[in-house]
Amino acid sequence: MMELFNKKNSKILLAVLVVVVICTLLLVVLKSIKKEDEKESTDTKITQVIPQDVRKIYRILTSNECYVDFNFDFKNDLKIKTTDMNDDIILTIIFNNLKENNKLSNNLTKEEYLSSAKEILGSNFNAPNTFTNFKHNDYAYTLTENNITKTKTDCNSSKEYKTVLYSYSYNQDNLSVYINYAYIENGNVYDLDKNYIAKYSSEEMENIMGKATSYIYNFKKENKNHYLTSVEKTIREIK
Repeated sequence: MMELFNKKNSKILLAVLVVVVICTLLLVVLKSIKKEDEKESTDTKITQVIPQDVRKIYRILTSNECYVDFNFDFKNDLKIKTTDMNDDIILTIIFNNLKENNKLSNNLTKEEYLSSAKEILGSNFNAPNTFTNFKHNDYAYTLTENNITKTKTDCNSSKEYKTVLYSYSYNQDNLSVYINYAYIENGNVYDLDKNYIAKYSSEEMENIMGKATSYIYNFKKENKNHYLTSVEKTIREIK
């Protein structure tokens, strides 16, 4: 009888030891996962809350819809560096930055123009040294040597561009801003590849923009400032 009792106790003890070992292993695994999650959350923060500085960047990237075609000349990897962008897009970004900083005065200087370029495109970026009749909002600008002049102009585009700030992500050195683009023409909404999305409806625009062209604008941190380095094209849908 005692022998049977000892065998039964041995089995119970063995079962308890197995449970303890399993629980210990699970605890180790969970702690490891938690550390990885904490590291990831420290390295990369992703949020839907839009702070003022990202809103400012959004305005710089999307203003001047009347004149600029936002369809970048992407290569096979659907990514383009700022050094490969055409002058119209580069000038739009620079002038949007000037406007955001209240520098678009009647006495705009070349130094202010170049300073704006370095602020938003990096200290090593070479902005166009000359341009003629660049249209930005209500004016056409010309840079010859050291002089910038402007003349009044009108918007004659048949397209009305629509954009939405989808989200952003960042870490210590990088910032990515996600923006969806579409345009309205003749009562229809199209993506930037001219694909028909839907009939225009103000009530349905949130859903419609979920099917629009989506870009990721990539920035690098320089001192306390972020400057644009590249743009990627992707497919994102707003839920």
